[in-house]
Amino acid sequence: MPAVPEPDRLLLSRREAAAACGVSEDTLRRDQRLGKLPHTRSGADGAVLYAVADLVALGRLDPRSGGMGEAAEAGGRARAERELAAARAELAVAQARIADLSAWIERTEGEVAFLRSLLAKTPVA
Repeated sequence: MPAVPEPDRLLLSRREAAAACGVSEDTLRRDQRLGKLPHTRSGADGAVLYAVADLVALGRLDPRSGGMGEAAEAGGRARAERELAAARAELAVAQARIADLSAWIERTEGEVAFLRSLLAKTPVA
């Protein structure tokens, strides 16, 4: 079994937290509204992320249970897959930008060569 990450450094999505705690997502929403989960964050995609430390402090999650490690592993894998997809999209954009810039450089080099040839033909006054 993989090592369980430290609870104060781990964030779980609402779905992951509900599964790990054995409660519904509505229960976690209610806890959040009541201020019982103070370190709740929003992810880049707008998803709600709960600090495992908050879930433990509230008594919703037992850090010694195997469920936390499984949820952490699943959550980490899901986050890694989202980050990989985002990185691939960013790479595709960067590659397209590089192709555009390479074409621009080629055009510019042609213009510079043309202007140099004109300068070479122009008599000096």
